Amino acid sequence: MSVRRIALYIALALLLPLIAGGYVAFDIWWNSTSYVKTTDARVAGMMLAAAAPVDGRVVDVQAGIGDSVQQGDVLASISAIPSGSLGGQNGLVPLPPALSRYLVHVRSPVNGTILSRAVEVGVTVRQGQTLWTVGDLEHLWIAANVDETRIGRVQPGQLAEVTIEAVGRTLIGEVLEITPATSAILDSSGDTAAVPARSAGLVRITPSVPVRVTLPPTDVDLYPGMSAEVRIRVQ
Repeated sequence: MSVRRIALYIALALLLPLIAGGYVAFDIWWNSTSYVKTTDARVAGMMLAAAAPVDGRVVDVQAGIGDSVQQGDVLASISAIPSGSLGGQNGLVPLPPALSRYLVHVRSPVNGTILSRAVEVGVTVRQGQTLWTVGDLEHLWIAANVDETRIGRVQPGQLAEVTIEAVGRTLIGEVLEITPATSAILDSSGDTAAVPARSAGLVRITPSVPVRVTLPPTDVDLYPGMSAEVRIRVQ
């Protein structure tokens, strides 16, 4: 083997790691300047409670978890017993026919799917008690939390790659809105005085800003709460 060929092999052996390292560095730089990424994201949707409109005893249940319902559908019927009429263990007593005039229906507040149920026939419920949770699974979105140090690069209308590991799909959505407050403020129910001050002895936690990302129509089943990774194209 000639000296020239040996020198060429040595040069290639030295250059290849440099080229590979340069490519990795460029890829990291490109992604950091072109995208804002977060793994703190979840599938979200509108979920409403169907609550008991009166005190009374449940005499009929017509919907279970997973059932599709329309707004106004009857989910259950409650015998609204006048004050003082309930007695016995757990308030369960035979209902005289005269009380049939107090029958009240619990209705679905929205078109959607029953996500939770906390009622059975025969139990006593109180006015305002949540009996069902109904979710609109046809109009879901992504609730993402973006680091406050990068939120300045995010704007409504930017495209976003949404990867949902549970279904193995990447969908293209769009930034719809940016909440003008950090998650820390929202978690304290808007009371800024309730946000604890950071002391020098504590690890600093960078606040995040909630961002809502739309989801396109898809043929896969998505459920509220599924985790997601979001990459927002910022340039």
